[in-house]
Amino acid sequence: MKFIIRDDDTCALTQVGDLISCYKDIWPGIPVCLSVTPFMIPRYSYFKKLPKSYDKTIPYPLENNSELVGFLKDGIKKNFIDIAMHGYHHWVTDHKKKDSDKSFAPWREYLYESDLMEKTCEGKSYLEKILNTEINTFVPPGNDISKKGIKAIYKNKLNLVNAPSLWRFNRRPFSLKAYQIAFKKYKWKISHKTQRFSFVIDLNTHKEISYYLLYPSTDLSELKKGLDFCYTVDGVFILSTHYHAFQKKISSGQTIKYALNSILEYANKKRNVEFIRYKDIW
Repeated sequence: MKFIIRDDDTCALTQVGDLISCYKDIWPGIPVCLSVTPFMIPRYSYFKKLPKSYDKTIPYPLENNSELVGFLKDGIKKNFIDIAMHGYHHWVTDHKKKDSDKSFAPWREYLYESDLMEKTCEGKSYLEKILNTEINTFVPPGNDISKKGIKAIYKNKLNLVNAPSLWRFNRRPFSLKAYQIAFKKYKWKISHKTQRFSFVIDLNTHKEISYYLLYPSTDLSELKKGLDFCYTVDGVFILSTHYHAFQKKISSGQTIKYALNSILEYANKKRNVEFIRYKDIW
């Protein structure tokens, strides 16, 4: 089984010390795949050091944090950090919906935003230049993406860590290959009692893969059951979390940091578990 740690929301406002605090016990032996936003618009309170001129409408380029850029470049070079593009601003900026609309989630940039083709191209090129690395992976903010979003990522030669249903015709560009794979996955889920399909899906235009959540809604015992199943079928177990939420508690009572260490220890007791980066699966 392959094991990947996915950590979202690294950006210009991320403190190097926070990342080290989260992963010092596993680095450099186990890599962490950081989802990086190139031009974050800071609207979350978890950022500890907001700029003096803090403004919810001003994007902060990654290069503004030279310490972080240096740390990321060193981690990439030493293979304990891998980078995915995590949106452009992470937030929707040109929408007509009101904040009072409960169906509207403003952090789901690649579901609602426009000009995604141009933004994806610019964001990817920017990150590659600043971090001196090739980027071929995309993680959508809010874990949601539209038809235009999917077109934008594959036109820019990115693969997707998020496998939206192949049956959602309103969210996908038309593809005969997608429908063929959808039937294959449907049969697979029936024979495996609806368990998650944890393998790379090749759609010709790009590749996709699903993930497991380590969020406040997670139950640790259920997460371990998911890992057991993924191990049984020799799949790819991608564990998705956020560095800024490590002290929050999950539904089964443990902190996210404790749960991560527990699941890593659990996986390490199994034979033939390999901890890898995104670039190793595409």
